[in-house]
Amino acid sequence: MAKKKSSRKRTSARRKKTGSNRWLIAILIILVLIPVSYGLYLYWQQEHSRPEREQTEPTEITETTETTETTRGKQETPQRPPATQPGTKPSPTPATKPGRGDRQPENAAPAAGKGTAAGKGMALYVPNSKELEIPRMLSPRKEQLIRHLGYVVSYNPDKKVPNWVAYELTRQETQGKSKRNDRFVADPAVRGPIATNADYTRSGYDKGHMAPAADMKWNSQAMKESFYFSNMCPQHPQLNRRGWKNLEEKIRDWAIADSAVIVICGPIYGQQTKTIGKGKVAVPQRFFKVVLSPFAKPMRAIGFLFNNQQALEPLSTYAVSVDSIEKLTQMDFFAPLPDSIENRIEAGDDYYQWAS
Repeated sequence: MAKKKSSRKRTSARRKKTGSNRWLIAILIILVLIPVSYGLYLYWQQEHSRPEREQTEPTEITETTETTETTRGKQETPQRPPATQPGTKPSPTPATKPGRGDRQPENAAPAAGKGTAAGKGMALYVPNSKELEIPRMLSPRKEQLIRHLGYVVSYNPDKKVPNWVAYELTRQETQGKSKRNDRFVADPAVRGPIATNADYTRSGYDKGHMAPAADMKWNSQAMKESFYFSNMCPQHPQLNRRGWKNLEEKIRDWAIADSAVIVICGPIYGQQTKTIGKGKVAVPQRFFKVVLSPFAKPMRAIGFLFNNQQALEPLSTYAVSVDSIEKLTQMDFFAPLPDSIENRIEAGDDYYQWAS
């Protein structure tokens, strides 16, 4: 009897131990399966929701703009005021528009574009005023292109004067209130030599503005930059204070009448170039100025040519075609315009068509 009881106890103990082991194994399996199952669930959920996201989420497009022309480093500068359309009142908002030179001529004709397929018509290409300011150089010369707030200049470090200066003048900008400071200073953006006040002292020549200070009175920074030596040329006093000044005033009248004008001007040299000062600043033989009225209907352009001497005659005396100035300067003005328009407007020299 004792042996039977002992045998039953051992059997019962083994059964209890085996049952305990089974429960332990089951718990371990459950613990393992829980994270595996959860992981499988997350994977299934991700795969199931992917097509929906692809259909509903918008595509983000990033546009990168690279600037190649420098002004005063990388600091932000005030912007020009928006130009007004003909017949509208100028906005009272100060110089805060997002960019300058963005308006486009309204009466530019269609021009053939790259990749235009036959039978699909002509691609309409309308250049903006910023593009129209830059002439194409037809002969090589030293230049550093600098874009300031109110004008852009092609500076020649060999001659210490600009090759050309260009700017747009709008109706609203003629109403500015900033005052002249008459502080002629070096352009901080110029790399290399530049003229100084000493070069002009007792030289017999004025420091002649290419982009006039009176056209920059819409902004104090633009006014300050108009007195950079990169914007100056040695100019005969009775040209600077008479004929050249008279033309500047007339151009302001045209800007008011036509909503805006684009002006490009600069020096012309002969075979032998005179210099002034220790810096050997080149003295031009003549000066040119071309004016485009891109918003007039029809669009029109005209040129002016002055010898660097006393200029007392009426402005009509100095009016010439833009074509004739292109031959003298070896520059192609307003080249982005369609050829049909460019050829027509650059052949004209009728000053009285502009008279106001």
